[in-house]
Amino acid sequence: MKSNYLDELNYLLFRNAKLVKRVLLIIVFSVVSISFSWATDYYFSSSSGDDNRSAAQAQNASTPWRSIDKLNSFADQLRSGDRILFKSGDTFYGTIQISRGGSSGNPIIYTSYGSGAKPVITSMVRVTNWVSRGNGTYEATLSSMDGGKVQIFSVNNQLREVGRYPNAGTANEGFLTVTSVNNALSIQGANMPANYVGGEIVIRKNDWITDRHEISYNAGSTISFLTTPETGYTPKVGFGYFVQNHLNTLDQFGEWAYYKSNKKLYGYFGGQNPNNLNVEVATRDYLIKTNRYIQNLTFSNLNLKGANADLINIQNSANIQITNCELNFAGQNAIYSHTTPDLIIRGNSFNYSLSGGVFLPFSTPRAIIQDNTINNTMPFQGMANSSDLKGIAIYIAGDANNSQVTRNEVLNTGFNGIHFGGNYTVIKNNFIDNYCLFKHDGGGIYTNSDGITWGNNEGREIVGNIIRRGIGAIAGTPVDDELAEGIYIDDNANGIKISGNTISDVTGKGLYLHNAKNLEVLNNTFYKTPIQLHVGDDVMGNPVRNVRVEGNQFSWVYPDEVPYSISSDANDIDQIGTSNNNYFLDPYGVEVLFKSQSPNDGPGGRKWNMENWTNQYGYERNSLRPIFDLEKYTVTSSNTIKESNFNSNLNIVSAVYNGSSELSTGIDGGVWKVNFNQTTNASAFIQIGAVSQGDEILVEFDTKSSTPNQTVGLLLEKTFNQNQEGTVFNFVTSTETKRVKILLKANVGTGNESIVFKFPKTLPSILIDNFKVSKVKTNPINVEQQVFFQYNFSNQTVSYPLSGVYKNAKGEIFNGSVSIPAYGSALLAKIEEGSTVDNQPPVTNIVTPTQNQSFDEGTSILIQAYVADPENQISKVEFFRGNTLIETVTKAPYEINWNNAPA
Repeated sequence: MKSNYLDELNYLLFRNAKLVKRVLLIIVFSVVSISFSWATDYYFSSSSGDDNRSAAQAQNASTPWRSIDKLNSFADQLRSGDRILFKSGDTFYGTIQISRGGSSGNPIIYTSYGSGAKPVITSMVRVTNWVSRGNGTYEATLSSMDGGKVQIFSVNNQLREVGRYPNAGTANEGFLTVTSVNNALSIQGANMPANYVGGEIVIRKNDWITDRHEISYNAGSTISFLTTPETGYTPKVGFGYFVQNHLNTLDQFGEWAYYKSNKKLYGYFGGQNPNNLNVEVATRDYLIKTNRYIQNLTFSNLNLKGANADLINIQNSANIQITNCELNFAGQNAIYSHTTPDLIIRGNSFNYSLSGGVFLPFSTPRAIIQDNTINNTMPFQGMANSSDLKGIAIYIAGDANNSQVTRNEVLNTGFNGIHFGGNYTVIKNNFIDNYCLFKHDGGGIYTNSDGITWGNNEGREIVGNIIRRGIGAIAGTPVDDELAEGIYIDDNANGIKISGNTISDVTGKGLYLHNAKNLEVLNNTFYKTPIQLHVGDDVMGNPVRNVRVEGNQFSWVYPDEVPYSISSDANDIDQIGTSNNNYFLDPYGVEVLFKSQSPNDGPGGRKWNMENWTNQYGYERNSLRPIFDLEKYTVTSSNTIKESNFNSNLNIVSAVYNGSSELSTGIDGGVWKVNFNQTTNASAFIQIGAVSQGDEILVEFDTKSSTPNQTVGLLLEKTFNQNQEGTVFNFVTSTETKRVKILLKANVGTGNESIVFKFPKTLPSILIDNFKVSKVKTNPINVEQQVFFQYNFSNQTVSYPLSGVYKNAKGEIFNGSVSIPAYGSALLAKIEEGSTVDNQPPVTNIVTPTQNQSFDEGTSILIQAYVADPENQISKVEFFRGNTLIETVTKAPYEINWNNAPA
């Protein structure tokens, strides 16, 4: 029978005796209302079952059938409402072949019965016939394999990477470099130390493509290989490669190779005998596979473990639900489905899918992907499938109209966290952490037009997601920039509302709008990101148009950040749309918050403060930038090396290019006045003598100009010549006298260094006075003591204590605490010290199951709790039923499987 556990879960939290009576009343109603909707239950137990029993006997839990083979032989006789019940704690080997479906509202259900762990459906078999080949290498023969390919190999339940040369973790992350390309199927590179014919070459062909080919020839530095039909990409000089899946690559414990030609499995175990270890391989391509045209199925409370292709493969079917299952060790995708409308994937946990987590390549309208945890998608560089769209945790295609991807946790992903398409698709309240681990030029959330010109342009939303730690993988590429974007709206994407998202700690752009149009960018928060919002168009797509940017919180807290930049191949930056009423947190008074890159700006682009940005392009007229002027460091020692008040001479000035110097007045007695011809950018040099690598150089001066809001750069000449990136610091001119203090760091030791001013051609003249250069030693002030950032991945408001008075970029004041809304964040800067706030209680909330969710009696119920402590002092989380402790969890994720829950 079924029972409703909503009140039971409230009882878990509140232990309210009055609710017990309500539970009983609801259960009685639930039983009466649905007890006659089921047809027949069929029981399976690998520990006590017997396939020789009759169908009538198998309807009794005490006389179950035993195997998946028996289920498959009987599958054509199943009817709507039938339930296939696997005994909890048992393990079943094989592929469930689905040939019949249920009816609307009355599906055929595959689930569990009894108490204990979820029943395991697997194709994993233990390898026990190992024979030593010497030097720590062993071989075994595999007799029964689907498809002739092994992808899943584990030692003591730990997934192992196929053997490779060079090993991962060595120089250049184990990549050799393509030095020349003979043709599409042959390259030159490093001299190879062995014969690898029959193994694989893994070639990184661009930022987001890693292809696998079988090696047909190698000698010296030449490797030739067979075509891979699934890819059309060709090798390129400067990109990386390695070889794998060959006996000659095995030199680390747990590495392996499989030869389909002789069905031999090889492994390296050093001084250990693998027959004494639990070495397992997957032997089937699928664990659940549907025939075509199957409708109305439910899979719940199952543990699917180990298949060389997909754990669940669904094609040309409809109305299928996968709930509360564990999906582990997928050789390709955990769930693969196409031409399957109304697919529901809810409350599952995924771990170790080598190519993709949820992969819905086409024709899956109205998909619901909700409350899942998807971890370790594409955990190895060379074991995902070839070509595009590999290494993505959740992929739904461009025709997945009206789909929802909500409240999922997406962790540790090789490429994109979520890649979506479809009109009226909603991506909401997901948590995406640590992605683009093996590929880059991707994003935590990514979309493009998918080549569809007639769709993907209406009612799409990316709302309330938390995205952090986009890494970007440059190993095996000739580039130096890690390109992991937070949200990536790519070529010709259209019709999207991007609202209320939090993006932090990514290596690329927080939000990248590339050749996109008809977008709303509202109320997002960006933190610790090199470029927080970048709007750009180029020859890859149409110009960016009709973009509305409003209510967003940008920040410049760490060196070299750019809160907002726009680039274009044309001089049309003022035509992208509207941008206003945004908020800029600039706690250290950097001022230069914007960058433009257009033909008018030159190859390096141009940086702007807010006033000049508004005057030039009309943006940010009503945006806010509160003044904080916090210090990033304290000076512990100082030695003046150059100083002048310009009262008598300009001897301190070494040279001025594209301008001229003169003594003048206007600040404090004599001043250095620099005049410019305004036909090109200008520069001025002040020699400061010898510096050593690592020296800190503090430059201080007063300045004033009749032309305000012009950006002037300051740098150390030799350090800049070595590496321009991150070595230029800026200040902005003002009609009032302002004191400028800039701390430079020498990355190059030299006997004759110079301070260099870089002046824009739009500046007619500038006054500089009371100039001083010192070698100093500093102690940095911990940014986290001055800037508060926190996110809240839960469905309720959480309060955090503050040790002082803080202000956000909107100018709102927070004294002692801040409340963060559900799926939101807070970004504040300190304006006043305060006493330590008393220890605050943690916040707890059950997020799974959800309101009014019901379960079959006897099934295992996944309970996921959101637990947050303001002081970050959580040591354990205990789950109770009344006064009875069910289970204790000592680390996140805080979740349990509640087995044998009573009605």
